[in-house]
Amino acid sequence: MQLNKLGFTNLTAMDGNANMLEEAKKKKVYSDFIQAWMGNVKLPIPDDTFDALCSSGAFYEGHLKPDCLLEWIRVVKPGGYILFGVPELNLLIVEALRNKLEPEMKFFEDKGLWKMVLRKIVPKYIEGMDTGVIFCFQLQEGKKILNGH
Repeated sequence: MQLNKLGFTNLTAMDGNANMLEEAKKKKVYSDFIQAWMGNVKLPIPDDTFDALCSSGAFYEGHLKPDCLLEWIRVVKPGGYILFGVPELNLLIVEALRNKLEPEMKFFEDKGLWKMVLRKIVPKYIEGMDTGVIFCFQLQEGKKILNGH
């Protein structure tokens, strides 16, 4: 709702769970809804669609893995932003993330797909959690999707 107050009104909600999308509809802030699972599959979204992508509450045990990042890069326009948070503890204890998520982010930065503009540790990230890490990347103008990665 804060995004609407700041003038961002063309928002798309995406989740693999239909019940979560129903909850999103109740907020009356989204203009479009896409039910799709994120991972190592192509999303039903054209290349370079979004100015920004924001993900919250997704990097947990049994949820998103680093293999979703390349698809995020594909659907965000060059010059756009990808912003997401991860409970700091999850970077250490969730097998799918530990020693995988941050190296994957660095790989994409080294390949010139995006540039990290923020990595910030924040207290009380989510109710009941101690700290989280907020990441923000800006997509590079010459981004080329890497086939087979």
